[in-house]
Order: sequence, then structure tokens, then C-alpha cells
Amino acid sequence: MSSLSSAVSFPANYLPVILNGQIIGYVADAMAETLAARLRYMKVMGLGQVPSRMEIVLIDGKATPQFPSLSLFTNMCRMVRPTIYLPTKTVEYIGSLEQIYLSIACLPEDIDATRHTHLETKPTNMLSMVARLTPFSDFNQSPRNMYQCQVCLASLSLSLSLSLSLVLCQ
Repeated sequence: MSSLSSAVSFPANYLPVILNGQIIGYVADAMAETLAARLRYMKVMGLGQVPSRMEIVLIDGKATPQFPSLSLFTNMCRMVRPTIYLPTKTVEYIGSLEQIYLSIACLPEDIDATRHTHLETKPTNMLSMVARLTPFSDFNQSPRNMYQCQVCLASLSLSLSLSLSLVLCQ
């Protein structure tokens, strides 16, 4: 089995730019953060042809073992959630991979201008949809939350399988 570095090669000091899983070019390491910030600004402000629901993920590879790249996703059916983009004070929809690499403040008083780029629209948005449905989640947290997540996921999968079987039967 070959390693990832031998399977994919790109110029030294450059990051690949990936659009929906396909390498479309390269960007210099020094310019990657600027390009990601410019794309994000264009996305939020509706400039150019940057889709408003595009996911922009800059993985520099220094602090994570993931493949370093500037990844852009515009595929349909991605999980996104609203946040407030602090430089423009507008709502930005971020994806599940993107949120890992962003610095998101939970409350307005938590904002550190040198660190945070986003703010939660509601403090409970930092929790998953299932975790927000857990009653009394502050008390006996771990067992209650785990049980609620299992019950909710089971009910979601049951309803999905029922709806799929109804669709297939028609």
C-alpha cells in the first residue's frame, strides 16, 4: 500500500485547491489564508459567482493530520448551520467540516477580535440538533444525553426507512 504523499504529489510550498473532490489548481502556502478569507467575503456579500452555501475549508496540515488543502464544497444535501460572520455582521451558513477549522464564539461577550471570526446565532447552536432536544440536559448529563441521542437516532432511522419503503412501493 502506498502512502498518501506518494499517491498525490503537488509542488512544494503549495496547497491543492479542491472543488467537490477534484483538484482544480494550487495556491501558495503564504496566499492560502488570504484566498480563503477573500472567498468567504465574496460568499457572504454575494459577490461574483461564489455560491452563498459554499463550504470553504482551509486545512494547513500543521496542527492536524488531515490532508492539507483548500477544499471547496458546493454539493447538494450538505449539512450546514447559520453563524454570524463577524467582519461583515451577516449570516453565513457553514458546513460540518468547515466548522472544525473556524473559531466560533458562543456569546457576544466571548468574542476575542484577534481570534474569533464567527459568532453563534443562538448559544444552543453549538449543540447538535439531537442534543438540543434532550430534556434537562444540565442534570446527569452523559447518561441522559447518550440515551436521548440513541432514541432520537433510532426514531429518525425508522422514519427514514418507512418513508423509503413507501416511496419504493409506489
